[in-house]
Amino acid sequence: MNMNDQYSPERDRLRMQVLKILAILVAMLLIMAFAAALYKLDQSWTYNNDGIRITSHEQSSTYVNVNDHGFTRSIPNNVR
Repeated sequence: MNMNDQYSPERDRLRMQVLKILAILVAMLLIMAFAAALYKLDQSWTYNNDGIRITSHEQSSTYVNVNDHGFTRSIPNNVR
């Protein structure tokens, strides 16, 4: 057995400190990635003019449904 292969408590402590630091760094990176993903998700949501988030596809459509507006128009009297 080589002298370098012997058990060393100092080496174990150093190894544990390095592993703890790496674990903390990985946890911080995961938290930052999660926060960035949430930020991007929030940016991708659609809001109306009042600042309220639109949740349904029908509300976010840019096309006008004729049935919604067809009966609200009135013809002026001088045109008839």
